Amino acid sequence: MFAKPYLRSQDFPRYTKEDHLTKDPSLELSIMESTSTPLQRILESLQVIKLMLLPNRANSAKLYDLLSTHNNLAESSLYLNLGYWKDVTTYDQACQLMAERVAEYAEVADTGQEILDVGCGFGDQDHFWQNKYPSCHLTAMNICASQIEQAKRRFPDSKVNFVTGSATQLMFPDNHFDRIIALESAFHFDTREDFFKEAYRVLKPGGVLCLADVVRKEFELNWKIRLAIYLGQGLWQTPKANDYPWGTYQQKMSSAGFNDIQFEDVSEYVFSPFKHYAIKRVSDPKVNARINPILRKLWSLPHRGFEPSSYMFIKAVK
Repeated sequence: MFAKPYLRSQDFPRYTKEDHLTKDPSLELSIMESTSTPLQRILESLQVIKLMLLPNRANSAKLYDLLSTHNNLAESSLYLNLGYWKDVTTYDQACQLMAERVAEYAEVADTGQEILDVGCGFGDQDHFWQNKYPSCHLTAMNICASQIEQAKRRFPDSKVNFVTGSATQLMFPDNHFDRIIALESAFHFDTREDFFKEAYRVLKPGGVLCLADVVRKEFELNWKIRLAIYLGQGLWQTPKANDYPWGTYQQKMSSAGFNDIQFEDVSEYVFSPFKHYAIKRVSDPKVNARINPILRKLWSLPHRGFEPSSYMFIKAVK
């Protein structure tokens, strides 16, 4: 089976900053005004160092708890993806455009589809999708209970079913969903291959699994890049078992039962523009003052850990 490209980035319509962007003024105020005590900064710094250096790479909840308040780069949301930076200028716009593009790639339609979002974070993309596709039945799942509770508080009137659960032990019956989406979350799963098997089980025949994922390129790595990868995998809590190139990725999807595997490399609209935005964002005095000093330093680095990877939209059919 050979993977084949699907859509070209230039085929997407132009996105303007007014399109579909849902703002939360109270959240914007709380993020911008939130501060941390000296003790909290020390504890956060120790947590970051621990994440980067210790061998356990399967506790992403601790990372995202660090990024959920004053350490977030967002303007008025709690989006946590890298963003799709085409014709946008802010992080919130880029993250929401990423959510829009992924849904389009997954062929989500306003036809009453049953959709599962695995690794939903704080629910921003699910709130957006539910508004864009109101007849769909959307379940948003995350392994971190505190993030699910925050999503419920932030969107109390939402029709989205927010649940706590594991991506590698899905709580749903066989042949249940029309679409399963993992937006920048599958590299956290322990393991991604186990998630493929579970996703295949709970999808209906003809259902689609769609991922926005980071996939390692195949080339020789010098020691500096290897060190950047090691530290990056620690910070982003990526299990070593998920570190493999596209050919292996495709084989694992195929072994789980999927066919018609398609992909699009969108790295040019993700890695470099996010890097430039993050460097500029932490130079803002207000943002600089509220972000933990170690995280602030990390955001301002050249992000060389991106170099050996591709950012891909991937989909496959049961």
